[in-house]
Amino acid sequence: MDSVMAKYVERRLHPMRVTTSLLHHELELAKGNKDITLDRELLESVLATMEIFLEDFDSKFRGQPEDRPVEKRFVDAAKATIKI
Repeated sequence: MDSVMAKYVERRLHPMRVTTSLLHHELELAKGNKDITLDRELLESVLATMEIFLEDFDSKFRGQPEDRPVEKRFVDAAKATIKI
């Protein structure tokens, strides 16, 4: 990773680290339960944080989103559910 990319990513990792800690905390609170309940506002904040990071990274280092093919990934819904 070149120094420009390293500096750029490092400055934007803090919100991702906070989000990761929050999700670990929620998992710890629901220890032993298959289902996890999150407030809708909390889940929206988590998604917004992740989307901002990805959009910033993509626009800075990969070009505009419309320049890339769309890649879709799906989560295995059978493993756990999140109730909002």
